[in-house]
Amino acid sequence: MQWLALMLTFAAPASALDGGVLHQPWAALVDGETVLVSNLNGSALARDGNGFITEFASDGGVLAPRWGALVMNAPKGLALVEGKLYVADLDVVRVIDRKAGAALGEVKVLGGSSIEGLAAYGSRLYLVDSGLRLGADGGVEQSGTDGVYAIETRGPKPVLKTLVKSRALRNPRSIAVNANGLYVASSTAPLLFAFDLTGRPRGEPLELPHVITGGIVIKESELWVSTTIGLLRGRLSGESWWPVSRRPGGGAMALDEPGSRLWVPMPSLDALLEVPWSAKRLPGLQDALPKPGVP
Repeated sequence: MQWLALMLTFAAPASALDGGVLHQPWAALVDGETVLVSNLNGSALARDGNGFITEFASDGGVLAPRWGALVMNAPKGLALVEGKLYVADLDVVRVIDRKAGAALGEVKVLGGSSIEGLAAYGSRLYLVDSGLRLGADGGVEQSGTDGVYAIETRGPKPVLKTLVKSRALRNPRSIAVNANGLYVASSTAPLLFAFDLTGRPRGEPLELPHVITGGIVIKESELWVSTTIGLLRGRLSGESWWPVSRRPGGGAMALDEPGSRLWVPMPSLDALLEVPWSAKRLPGLQDALPKPGVP
């Protein structure tokens, strides 16, 4: 498959009537032949009720500019478990009926401030709290709540468990999970932490070439990361890295079920990129931008 970029950009701010508008898209989630994208549509930390989700067909067509009858503040990470969509939204994880688009409830993360990354494995959700909050002056400040949690979704009601609580996580933004365990990326240091599924550390953190801005995707021994200098592809061992795009600041990516292509939200561009997993570089995207060195 040749590379394809869906530059869904608009001159006017998003509104309920602007069909197909993305506004500060944060995270993508692939569900069969559809792609869901969370949109901040405002501050990443404010309780403003402006957030929404857009639904696309896998060919890029808009299915629902604002999917579901939902009220959200700053929706970020997305995950799907047994017909329910889970959405990270500040200090709660919202539970939504995927078929009906109706809110079913929420899981309160007590002591949390800004849940950002969200990943599913079996019946469990794994999530990270960035430890950031909106200050009295409207600026971003540290809350000291940096952490990793698990939510067991089976049973009469979801059960939240704290796995890791530590400021050493350095404002974690992204999380990925597989049979080997959890991978958690800091948003203020170029570090990728590894834990087992109970939250026990697995070795020393992996030092990344650049700070992660949104997402990490792992497939076998390879991973992709959205960073401050663009989209990078590398190995879990950290032995080699190469740039795929020089567009910095990508959000939380999603890999389709065949594992052949990624969907990458670009918050600053109001755009969604479709990228083949096998791509080593996207022609045309980086040519007009500065080219800092990548180890």
